[in-house]
Amino acid sequence: DPKITGRSSSHSAKGWRGLVAKLLGDGNFSSTESKSAQSGVFLQDIPGVLSSKRTAEIGPGEVFGELSALTRSPRTATVFAAQDSTLIEIRWQGLRDLMKYSPQLRSHFDTLYRKNSLRVHLRETPLLERLPENDLTKVVDAIEFESFGNFDWRDKTSGEDSHDLYQRALNEPIVIEEGRPVEGMLLIRNGFARVWKSHGEGRLTLSYLGKGSVLGAKELSLAVLCNESPIWKQSVSAVGYLDVLRLPRDAFNDHLLGHLSPDLVRGWASDDATEPSEAAPGADAARRFDFLVDRRLMNGPEAMVINLDRCTRCDDCLRACASTHDGVPRFTRQGPIHDGMQFTQACMHCLDPVCMIGCPTGAIHREESTGVVRINDGTCIGCSTCANSCPYSNIQMVELRDESDAIVFDPETGQPVLRASKCDLCFDRISEPACQDACSHDALVRIDLTTPIPLVDWSKR
Repeated sequence: DPKITGRSSSHSAKGWRGLVAKLLGDGNFSSTESKSAQSGVFLQDIPGVLSSKRTAEIGPGEVFGELSALTRSPRTATVFAAQDSTLIEIRWQGLRDLMKYSPQLRSHFDTLYRKNSLRVHLRETPLLERLPENDLTKVVDAIEFESFGNFDWRDKTSGEDSHDLYQRALNEPIVIEEGRPVEGMLLIRNGFARVWKSHGEGRLTLSYLGKGSVLGAKELSLAVLCNESPIWKQSVSAVGYLDVLRLPRDAFNDHLLGHLSPDLVRGWASDDATEPSEAAPGADAARRFDFLVDRRLMNGPEAMVINLDRCTRCDDCLRACASTHDGVPRFTRQGPIHDGMQFTQACMHCLDPVCMIGCPTGAIHREESTGVVRINDGTCIGCSTCANSCPYSNIQMVELRDESDAIVFDPETGQPVLRASKCDLCFDRISEPACQDACSHDALVRIDLTTPIPLVDWSKR
């Protein structure tokens, strides 16, 4: 399997290129920290770079780039060849497959993560950003890695009946169980989780959580304040694949609790005292959360939602999109409907953009500065890989046209030449996307569904 065995490639010391998830075969490389790794840049003064940056040598048999590949996050270092070298590249999906069947490899990656990245990750968490260095070191040493679920969440979300969705929810691996003791604080490293309570014979979804969310800090803090045993008041299950960091209760009490803001803890105590039970959403909101999670729509930071009670079907949004993109609209005004809202078939620029898997030319890519997932028309070969991979059917294959608007045909097959087409969020416009700008009825919005709050607020307007 090419995605597992990887590819070999050689690189000369005369230049460098950004490398992701490369398993070193032989030769030596230098790794230089940078805020932004650009590919295709020729280094005129390598000694100058080495003297001004924190630099480490990478030798034969060492692995680099695995964290960026597995989390599909921007690279934080530039790597260039110090001499003629041979590397093996393993794409992120290959790495995940290998980790599934090789506990030793998973353990090795966890060790690298603890050594190279865990401290930075914890510093980016608000609860730990001001933790003294000594205590942070103790926390890093105490952190435990846990994973739940699998990567095969990408099944098409359309055409599923309610029984299939309900069964899938029942099959979600339990991360936290309501009524059980709180044994530590959890930090979501990657993936999504469903928060729910038992409700009769079923489950009531309270919310959903994504990367960076913290669980258990409130319960552990109030338990010490009230001299009680902390108990989980809700259950949490993994939606697809979930990576979490667990800080055991003793380490939380010894190294973190004393450094939490007193105002924060008092706020938790006040909330706990004034609310007789966990802040459960209303029935309508709970059903909406279920709808979003079951169809994996919470993967989209830039989803298009249309309020059908306000929409007059004037199609101004489609015409605006078409006029901005050479006469071809980049979305279809259709999609799943719930509670008077249509979650339209427009690219959501997902946190986990599985459409990028397997593109043979790299034409579909994420812009590092904006997060926009774009398709480079010049390098797209019309293979349909991205369109077939998108779980939401938000990428269409359209006929290529020349400057006179005539369809371009392949001279060998006689068939029209196709190219992948999707929403690019009107990246070259100064204002908001053309579709939203054109709606005079405030019926269309581009909104972040990775957290429930923006949609709840918008629906109340």
